[in-house]
Amino acid sequence: TPLNPTMPGQGDNLAAETRALQQIEFQRLRTEGLKVQREAQARFTRGETDAAIQLLTEHLAKLKEAPLDPKDRNTLQQSIEYRLQTFKVLKIQRDAETSFATRQQQKAKQFADKAAEREARFKQTAELMKQYNQLMEEKKFADAEVIALKAQELDPDSDVIATAVNIAKMAKRHANWNKL
Repeated sequence: TPLNPTMPGQGDNLAAETRALQQIEFQRLRTEGLKVQREAQARFTRGETDAAIQLLTEHLAKLKEAPLDPKDRNTLQQSIEYRLQTFKVLKIQRDAETSFATRQQQKAKQFADKAAEREARFKQTAELMKQYNQLMEEKKFADAEVIALKAQELDPDSDVIATAVNIAKMAKRHANWNKL
């Protein structure tokens, strides 16, 4: 029989049908929400934090548009919103930890690079000073002075190298004086 809006009790029947349809939709969205939360948790665990947050945000928007009783909608939204907030906080923490670790690695690399550079400069300086000593023994004072100046460019703060430069200059001058 067709529904006639003038028949008594028919409004109650329509309200019951609407409520029954809302309950079916509630159960469907509840099941879907649990599935979305599991998927979001899996993505978050894999490190796909933005994807997990996006998944929950999209489901939350879907819930807000769903034809549900406000009380039922609120019930479904609460767990999604809680998980969403938790993920956002954890993402901020994880991002901060990652940023800190990256900065630490960069600083350690810079320190290691500087130490390697200092070590290379030290080895070069030591080799130049060995050549300097050899040239001084061979009485090649001008060449010894050039080598000492090169060493001084590598290590300008060394008093030993500055002294070697002066000794080579004085020895060169003395040798030139003796030739006159």
